[in-house]
Amino acid sequence: MQQLLEHTDRIPGMEVVFMADKEPAVQSWIRAHNNPAHLFGDMSIRLYKPTAIVNKCMKSVESLGKQSTEGLAITRRGDVDIYTCGFPCTPFSAKGMCRGWDDENSKLFFCTVDTLKSLRPRMFVLENVRGILSNHGEGMLREKFHQLGGYLVWFGKALSPSHFGVPQHRERLYILGLRQDALKHPTMTERVLKKYMKAFINAASAPDVQSWVEFVRDAGWPIEADQHGNDVDAKLAAIEIVASGICCLPSRLCTIHPCKCAGCDRGKTLACKWRKNHRLHMLTKRFKLLRHRMLQATRTIHKDKTLMSPESYFIIAARKGLRVNQSMTSPSKRSTLHILSQERVLMKKDVILDLSQSLGRNALRDDGLVGALACGCTQMFAPYFGKSLSIQQCMVLQGMDPSAYDLNIVSETAMFRLVGSAMCVPVVGTVIAAGMQLLRAGG
Repeated sequence: MQQLLEHTDRIPGMEVVFMADKEPAVQSWIRAHNNPAHLFGDMSIRLYKPTAIVNKCMKSVESLGKQSTEGLAITRRGDVDIYTCGFPCTPFSAKGMCRGWDDENSKLFFCTVDTLKSLRPRMFVLENVRGILSNHGEGMLREKFHQLGGYLVWFGKALSPSHFGVPQHRERLYILGLRQDALKHPTMTERVLKKYMKAFINAASAPDVQSWVEFVRDAGWPIEADQHGNDVDAKLAAIEIVASGICCLPSRLCTIHPCKCAGCDRGKTLACKWRKNHRLHMLTKRFKLLRHRMLQATRTIHKDKTLMSPESYFIIAARKGLRVNQSMTSPSKRSTLHILSQERVLMKKDVILDLSQSLGRNALRDDGLVGALACGCTQMFAPYFGKSLSIQQCMVLQGMDPSAYDLNIVSETAMFRLVGSAMCVPVVGTVIAAGMQLLRAGG
């Protein structure tokens, strides 16, 4: 479900009939910002009638600060004109198990289809990752939509916020369905609809897009380097470049990753919890792969005498006065940053690194765009600034205005999950606007 759409209750004549989500944090957010007539819970336990759906209606118990279930609510055919839904993408995403239609979470797509059969809205918009089309997925989708009967369905090419002026690379498949008897021209064919949507999206697309740094700055939520003058950690500033450039050999712990704990300050490194964890990390397959890549980069530098081994990211960051030690607490993330500092220029302003992804999955971008914001968007790290993106900056990069929401409704962790799971507002708004232009006035 699109939990973070702009306030639809502010649009004249627009009413939110129902919204549904089983997560308590999402339900709290919906109550505070979307004001639906009914708030439903888990859609997998919904009852489907020929011309209605029956679901448990959730109600908040203010005095107890908890949630309870209050009776059943019925939504009938004709109550809903526009239906939007983003069913789980984990069965089809490369970040998930890639089990496709065999995954239990994929069953919610069939609940979506059953809802459309019962309510038959004038228009529906569905969103998911492009991977849903693989492994005969497109055939499955077309078959189910054909069974609805009386709908024109458009499968758009993967649309990204970067096509609409928002500097985020987040390609998603949008599916638009229009009930033929509700169209201004009921005889329209899918071929004509395809041409119309292509022209509409091209007209709405932005020819140029700002760098994400400028975009969040102009929106009023700039990301700034944490400069703190003479308070640079003395141990970091005094580090010398290791000749080989290799981090964490078996005979030597990370000298480029100094620890600030009391045990290390007293010279008792064996008492250091971080170093103990790092020794365990050195035994993992992931670390061995990273070290192999580091060795390859070092050999390349040594073969070409005109090349000079670049400084470690942590040394450069210390000179710039960045408190990187406070944000880089994971040994694997520190190793990743150090290896990338030997292969790429990390200190460009536009560089953004998704620490939740592996190096081989486009974890680093330096083209001015931010990678796809997912549930783990807490780990979008900007090396130049020595900081991760805040929740407000992530909302801006989803096309939202953080000042229009009460961010204290749910925890910060839940907020990041909400923002990462939401549809980008300008993209889904464009698809909805295109469909509404084809619908005739009235029922």
